[in-house]
Amino acid sequence: MNDEQLRELVKKYLAEENWFEAWRYSTRVWEKNADDWFYLAVACNGLGNVPMAVYYLEKASKMNPEKYSEIFYEALAEVKRPEKFAIFCVPEDDDFIKDIYEVFKNIFDTRLVITRDGSKIKQSYDWADIVWLEWGNELTVFITNNFEKTNKRIICRLHSYEVFSDFPIQINWGKIDGLVFVGENIFGEFCYRYPEICVQVVNKVDIIPNGLDLNKWQFKEREKGHKISVVARIMQTKNPPMWLQVLKILLKSDPNYELHIAGPVQSTEYEYYIRNYVNTFGLKEKLFLYGNVNNISEFLDDKNYLLSTSIREGHPYNIMEAMAQGIKPLIGYYPGVFEQFPKELVFSEVTEVLDILERDYNSDEYRRFIEKNYSLERQISQIYTIILKLIENTEYSKDSTTESRPSVLKNEEYTENSYQNSDVELRSDIISQLQPYLSGENFSNSLFITYSFKEKVITRIEYLKEIAKEKKVIHIGFADHIDLIKKKIDSGLWLHKILIDTSEECYGIDIDFKAVEYVKENFGIDNVFCLDVVKDEIPEQIMNKHFDLLILGEVIEHIGNPVEFLSTIRKKFKPIVNQIVITTPNAFSAINLSYAQRNSEIINSDHRFWFTPYTLSKILTDAGYKVSFIELVESYNPTENISLIEKIGLLRDTIIVVADF
Repeated sequence: MNDEQLRELVKKYLAEENWFEAWRYSTRVWEKNADDWFYLAVACNGLGNVPMAVYYLEKASKMNPEKYSEIFYEALAEVKRPEKFAIFCVPEDDDFIKDIYEVFKNIFDTRLVITRDGSKIKQSYDWADIVWLEWGNELTVFITNNFEKTNKRIICRLHSYEVFSDFPIQINWGKIDGLVFVGENIFGEFCYRYPEICVQVVNKVDIIPNGLDLNKWQFKEREKGHKISVVARIMQTKNPPMWLQVLKILLKSDPNYELHIAGPVQSTEYEYYIRNYVNTFGLKEKLFLYGNVNNISEFLDDKNYLLSTSIREGHPYNIMEAMAQGIKPLIGYYPGVFEQFPKELVFSEVTEVLDILERDYNSDEYRRFIEKNYSLERQISQIYTIILKLIENTEYSKDSTTESRPSVLKNEEYTENSYQNSDVELRSDIISQLQPYLSGENFSNSLFITYSFKEKVITRIEYLKEIAKEKKVIHIGFADHIDLIKKKIDSGLWLHKILIDTSEECYGIDIDFKAVEYVKENFGIDNVFCLDVVKDEIPEQIMNKHFDLLILGEVIEHIGNPVEFLSTIRKKFKPIVNQIVITTPNAFSAINLSYAQRNSEIINSDHRFWFTPYTLSKILTDAGYKVSFIELVESYNPTENISLIEKIGLLRDTIIVVADF
C-alpha cells in the first residue's frame, strides 16, 4: 500500500475507535505530514499512552504550528509533571536511550547527561528527583558509590554485557529503587552469576524489552532474493566466523548469494580473519564490508535477509529493525532467543539456514510481530508505569496520576468520548504474556514473572461471593466435614450456603455420601448430589441447564493426576458451563516461607501438590482451558503480616484462577 491508501485505513480505524489498528497503519505512512502525526497522537491517546500522544502532538505542532500548536501546548499543560528527570549515560553508549529521552522531555523536566565528567554528573544528579542510569557499568558504579541517595528515585537499566563483567559486584544496589532488564535471559544469567545480589533486588526488577520507533523504519512488501545483510560490530560476541560459514553454505546451493556487512571494526583480529578468509576462498565478489553506516534503514532497503549469529544478546535491535522493514531475519541461536523471536526464524547450525530460506516469506507478518511486541510505544508505557509507581512512594508525589490524559481532540471529527475504550494489545497484560509459555509455544528455564495484585486483601469467601453474585453456579466439592458444617453455617462461613444465598441458582456436587445426606436432611438444601464427577454420569437436572461458573474450591491439591481430572471435568461440563473457578493453597504463602526458614513444613496430609499461580495456570492450559484471570486472596481475614501481604500479594495464602472452558 502507498501512503494515501494507508491514510484512508487510518481514518477508517479512527472512526471505528480501533486505536491499535489506527496506530499500526499510521506508523507505516512513510512521508508523514502534520495530520499524520496528529492521527498517531489520537491513536496513542485512545490507547491510554499519554507520553507518546504528547510526543506525536509535538511533531504535528512543529510541522504545522498554525493548526496544532495550541492543541499541543494545552495537552502539555495538562500532563506536565513537576519532577526533574536526569538520564545518565557514558559517551558512545547512548544509542538506545535517545528515543526515551525525546518522549519523556515533554512529561518531565528532563536532562540527557552523556559524559564522564564527574562534576557535570554531580550537578545533574543533585538537580534531579528521578535518576535513570543507562547500563549497569562504570557510571552506575560511580554514582551509587559516591553520591547520597537523599529522596531520589533511582532506576538502572542493564542490557547484556554488564552481567558478564564485575560491575554488578561494585554497584551499591541498596540505592537502586528500580532495576530494568531488557530480556529475561539476561536477568536469569544475572541471578545465576550473582545469586546474593539477585535476592537483594528481585522485588525491584522489571523486564522491559527494547522498543523500536516504527516510524523510522520503512515497511515494504519484500520477497525471497540473494542479498543477505549483517548489521553488527565486528567483534567476538557477534560471531563473525559464522557469517562466513553461512555464506559458503549458501553459495554451494546458489552462486548468486551475497553478504553485505554494515558495522565498525571493534576487533582487529576478526577484521584480519575476514579479510584473509575472503582472499583465500575467492569471495571478493560475494562479501562486502561497509564499515560504520549512519543510515541503517537505507542500507537495508534493497536487502532480502538479515543474518544474526551472536553468541549473546540482551534484546537485539538489528533483528527488530529488519523485521520492521519487512525483511526476513536468519537468527542464530543465543540463550533467550526462543522467548524473543519466532522459533521458525532460528537456526542452531548453519545448514538449517537453508531450511529457513525455503519457508514462506511474509513481510507483513514480520512487521506485525514487532508492532505487537516491541514498539517504542509499548516500551514507553511500561517505563512510565514504573516511574509513576516510584513517584507515588515519595514525598514529592503530586496530583498527576496514571489516569491523566492529554486533551488532544478538540475538533468535530474526534471528540473526547472517542477515548473511553482502549485496545489492550499495546498494554502489558500478564495473561497474554504468559500464554505462549503456558501453551508450550515458548520455553524458558528461568521465566521471570512479575504479578500485580489488588493491594486490598480480601478473603476467599468474599471473592467467590462477589464473582458468583446473580450467576448460575455448579459447586464441586461443596460439602465439608460433617461436624464442621453446622458450625460454619451458624458463623456465616460455610461457602456453599453463601453461594446459594448470593447466586441466582446453585447446584452442589460432592463424593461424600454422608455429608450430602446430612445437608439435605438437616438444612433443607436441595440441588445437591453425591457422585464422582470423573466416573459417574452427571444428573439430567444439571445437564439440562446452562451455568456461568463451575467452582472447584480447595479440591485440586487432593487429586493425584490433576491434568487428567481437569480434562474430564472439561469434557463433561464444557457444553453447559462458561468458566471454571479454581481455588487452592498458595505454595508461596507467607506462612509457608516462615516455616521454611525453620526447616519445617506444615501441610494437610491428604494434599498431593503445592501450586503457584503459574503452575496452576499451566495444568489448566494443559487440560484445554484458557486462563483469563489470576488473583491472590486470604483464606480468612488475616491477623498477622497484614502490611506485608498487602504490599506483596504473592505471599497471600490462596490462589484463585478463572479460566474459560
